[in-house]
Amino acid sequence: MYGYSRLENKLKEAGLSRKFSPMDLLEEFSKVYILTDDDREIISEIPGKVAELDKRLGIRCL
Repeated sequence: MYGYSRLENKLKEAGLSRKFSPMDLLEEFSKVYILTDDDREIISEIPGKVAELDKRLGIRCL
């Protein structure tokens, strides 16, 4: 519940609450995969929409 509220607040701050719900964000960000190989982590290709959402929301998780 805490995470849902945080995402909802981020959407409101960015003025995106009418376009996206917290569940929509989770669905969009689930398209990015992190692959691990012993001592390396490789992030899969990041869709443009996800990169733009990350930037507008100020999450900086990618």
